[in-house]
Amino acid sequence: MPDPPLTPNAVVRLMSGENLVAPVLQILGIKAMTSGAQTQERYRVLVSDGACYHTFAMLATQLNPMVADGQLAT
Repeated sequence: MPDPPLTPNAVVRLMSGENLVAPVLQILGIKAMTSGAQTQERYRVLVSDGACYHTFAMLATQLNPMVADGQLAT
């Protein structure tokens, strides 16, 4: 089954505050962010819509299990 098409201009639209319902983005990188003050690990993700990318997106903590079990990967 082919991957669904990426949502055009999603990065710019999201960064401008537009509320997109279920945008499709490509994950180009995932980096665990750790801090002594945090009790739960956070992940920074590099996302792309095919035309633009954003390097400082933070994954919601409730999605951490998706990284752990490989559902979200680069």
